[in-house]
Amino acid sequence: MTCRLTPTAQRDLDAYLDPIERADPRAAARQEQRIRAGLAFLLAYPAAGHAATLPSGPPNTRAHPIPGTPLVAHYEPEPSGIKVLRLHDGRRKPIATR
Repeated sequence: MTCRLTPTAQRDLDAYLDPIERADPRAAARQEQRIRAGLAFLLAYPAAGHAATLPSGPPNTRAHPIPGTPLVAHYEPEPSGIKVLRLHDGRRKPIATR
């Protein structure tokens, strides 16, 4: 089972972690660990998230909050694991839906 981040999800992750890294590298490492643990949970339990809609996203998109962070993972379950489409910072403007 694998957890793949799309380029958009990787940019979301970088945009979230980079300012934390500049201010406090140890805090950034803790946040990254929380994110990885949250994604590992979704990999083990891909149906844990609720149905969600993303612009131009696949119809089986799901969303689940990452504990200990303001992030919500929008992902697509796949036979080989999950594909993370977005890591949305809930403190920011909501992602527009279709």
